[in-house]
Amino acid sequence: MRETTTVSVDKVFAYLDTYYRVLCPEQEIVLRVEHRSAAMAEFLKARGFDRATFITACDPHGEAQSDEDNWLAHQKLGQQLRATGLEVIDGLGGSEDANWPPAPSYCVLGMGMVSAKALGWQYQQDAVVYISFDGAAHLLLLR
Repeated sequence: MRETTTVSVDKVFAYLDTYYRVLCPEQEIVLRVEHRSAAMAEFLKARGFDRATFITACDPHGEAQSDEDNWLAHQKLGQQLRATGLEVIDGLGGSEDANWPPAPSYCVLGMGMVSAKALGWQYQQDAVVYISFDGAAHLLLLR
């Protein structure tokens, strides 16, 4: 995470408390920020990748948008990601307590921090989640 940020403390805690679900064909892998997922580490290794990024285009800057606006942004991001040639897997990010409905997202295998941050900025996100080779998820605050 960044040492200084303009993202509110409440939002940072919400992102830290979020479950990031990677909807793999074989299984659903659940990620938590600053936790290691053995299942994700195995999945990355089996696919020949040493990193991934979990990203959404929904609710820019954590401000609720209409379902239609979120769906359009999600589709646009998906097209952009698939054009990179990287492997793109559907995902959902949200809280367990239903205070924050799951947002459609993507897990992009092989996407590094620089590209992840650039896309996050483009889609006006507060943060993206970077996943290292060992399956650990790290919150990258963008503002």
